[in-house]
Amino acid sequence: MLLGIDVGGTYTDGALIGEGRIIRTVKRPTEDNLLSVLTAVLDELLSGMDPGALERITFSTTLVTNLIAQGHLPKAAILLLPGPGVNPSSFSFPWPVHVAAGAIDYRGREIVALEQEEVLKHLGQMVAAGVQRVAVAGKFAVRNWAHELKVRDLAAQHYPELKLFLSHELCGQLNLPRRAATTALTAVTQEAYQRFWEQVEAALEKRGIAAPAYVVKADGGALPLAQAKRHPVETIFSGPASSALGALALGQAASGSERLPGTEGSPLTAVVIDIGGTTTDLALILNGQPLLASKGAALAWPGAPPGASQLFTHVRALAVRSLPRGGDSQVRREGEGLDLHIGPERLGPAACLGGPAPTLTDALRYLGEASIGDRDRAKAALGRLMPDSGTTPADGDAGEAAGLGRLAQAVVEQFVFDLASAVEAMFQAWREEPAYRVWEIMQGRTARPDLIIGIGAAAAAIAPRLARKLGCRHWLPPYYQSANAVGAALARPTLYLTWRADTEQNRYQVAETGQQGELEELGISSGTRLTPEQAEAVVQRLLIQEA
Repeated sequence: MLLGIDVGGTYTDGALIGEGRIIRTVKRPTEDNLLSVLTAVLDELLSGMDPGALERITFSTTLVTNLIAQGHLPKAAILLLPGPGVNPSSFSFPWPVHVAAGAIDYRGREIVALEQEEVLKHLGQMVAAGVQRVAVAGKFAVRNWAHELKVRDLAAQHYPELKLFLSHELCGQLNLPRRAATTALTAVTQEAYQRFWEQVEAALEKRGIAAPAYVVKADGGALPLAQAKRHPVETIFSGPASSALGALALGQAASGSERLPGTEGSPLTAVVIDIGGTTTDLALILNGQPLLASKGAALAWPGAPPGASQLFTHVRALAVRSLPRGGDSQVRREGEGLDLHIGPERLGPAACLGGPAPTLTDALRYLGEASIGDRDRAKAALGRLMPDSGTTPADGDAGEAAGLGRLAQAVVEQFVFDLASAVEAMFQAWREEPAYRVWEIMQGRTARPDLIIGIGAAAAAIAPRLARKLGCRHWLPPYYQSANAVGAALARPTLYLTWRADTEQNRYQVAETGQQGELEELGISSGTRLTPEQAEAVVQRLLIQEA
């Protein structure tokens, strides 16, 4: 059996799959006591089942994107070691940036010694500013990480209250700004992420579950739990990746009218929308397959300075976006008329479930398009949005009730408008992807969404409206409310590493593990002209060791 659990900011979904079929699914509100929620979901999924029959448990979670969307992050700064030829002022980050002298060249040779006094001055300024986490990134640190290690040693000696994160330990690619952003994101999310997984491990241990645990990565693969705790940024778009996997799997496995349109041979361009409580995740299906982002995950950053609203990272990811608006996002009115704004704040659950503010869920509940929660509470919350009125109209007053109905419809329409704008913006961005351009040449046309695939509790109400606005069809998969958990269960474990050989210097390095040494240690004689086939064989051997 395979077990998948998707932990969203509002709901936790679970799916148990065995012998090629879905045995059962579960949906529960995500509470502050995460251990209690996970235990309840595990108990319900495994009721009457043998936990020893589990092959693996895979989780997906929007925890990282939710933390960023809501601003629940420790104070951080970036220390750059750019060396010559780089203008750090051209980079845009949502964190303060400090620059120190010291340079490694492209071959990994030190050409300018690290200016230690300057480093200490910057670290002292960070401490004085209340910084807790520091991301350290050198331009060629993945070729020689001596300077980054020295910075960490200096901080440990003089400013032990700072926690440092080194770029070469997190990704093995060049491109200084992307590597710095990836490192800083790890710095601000790792602690909360590790607390989350400690609760997960406690839940598994409490139920005597010994199956290996994994987390869905942004590219749709699964990462062993121990590595996910070290590299939380790899799971930035875990939720939308699971939704795309789940939608495709459910659509291809279904039959008759429930089968995914376009799987019979015609090319399919679809947008998967997974409407959660805090965010709405979107993924592009091009020609029946999820599109892979060629330049890594780009993450929206609310409240960032101009030019830094999109953070580009080195995280291998599907072409997905996470919009900071969901079913429980606060709805507020500005101005005299019905000028409505939704999110990005989520103050708690929907008002119909006892929350403090009106939300999309309340609008759907009042209109009868959702069945959860108390309709009177939804009505009272929406009444507070009515222009020039602080009271809630009685059901018997047809005029005022009609006004509330128009208000609720306006909330839904605003949400759909925001989603449609995001889809249009994403298609504009996706046109820069190489795979997309090849598709355009092969098809002789510019891609437009043929289909909106709805995932999540609100999808039945939102997907048809969004499809009409975009001029396409919509489709709800079987088990659409828990498709993200199905996708998580089906994700397969994947690993990668970056191996670099310098045959002139007779040295090799593995950036992700910190492994380095002489090529002879790997059975490669000095002076050997290394072929791609030999290099692949070495990397495969190293990957097996890492696995």
